[in-house]
Amino acid sequence: MRSIEKIDPNVAIDSLVNWIREYFEPFKGKKAVIGISGGKDSTVCAMLLVKALGKDRVVAVKMPKGQQPDINDSDTVCDCLGVENHTVNIKAAVDGLIAGLKEAGIEPTKDTLTNIDPRVRMTTLYAVAQSLPEGGLVTNTCNMSENYVGYSTKFGDHAGDFSILHAFTVREVIEMGLILCKEYGIPETLIRKAPSDGLCGKTDEDNLGFTYAQLDAYILDNEVPDEEILNKIQRKYRANLHKLTEMPYPYPERAKELLF
Repeated sequence: MRSIEKIDPNVAIDSLVNWIREYFEPFKGKKAVIGISGGKDSTVCAMLLVKALGKDRVVAVKMPKGQQPDINDSDTVCDCLGVENHTVNIKAAVDGLIAGLKEAGIEPTKDTLTNIDPRVRMTTLYAVAQSLPEGGLVTNTCNMSENYVGYSTKFGDHAGDFSILHAFTVREVIEMGLILCKEYGIPETLIRKAPSDGLCGKTDEDNLGFTYAQLDAYILDNEVPDEEILNKIQRKYRANLHKLTEMPYPYPERAKELLF
């Protein structure tokens, strides 16, 4: 059985703030660029970035595809934190790519259509980062629970220059978020609202077939769910390990000698 160290949320916040400052130390003047969806992960990451770097070194990007019903939540986060923010509508880019595929004789599958959006959004974040006079580094906002079962898009929302929440489950992100919301006046409803990728009209938990509470209990507390759910968790974990490992290549020792 695993033995996972429990971390007090206040201690975790202080640790993450120090880690962010240390990470940015070599990058004098560069800003942190973050996609703001109005959900718990991007909201918590944004609060931690402001706490670590100050609001003047954080740039938030809202990326609706046409109309986004909950974009007011993103506006609320940006307003409460006082950060520079921009809205880049990705609809034309997504539609153009899909049209280009079809013109080439390629009919996109359902999974293809689902994953195009986050990959275009990541392209957008890097375009913003490289367009800043000071330069920017792109924030990955995925948490451990999502990463454990691969609930992210490779080279999409799974990409980034640094990952703040990679070692923290949904339960722990919520605990930190509730503390930080009090400091910045952000409504707790943004931390507690049902997580959704905003792509398919369903919540994350609808798509996964189990709740994050069940998953976190398995990861953190060694609580084994019923067999059906356990099989789903383990199957998704195995199938998505490639997202958490380095891109494979031949002659690894030679490559390391050349690079390092």
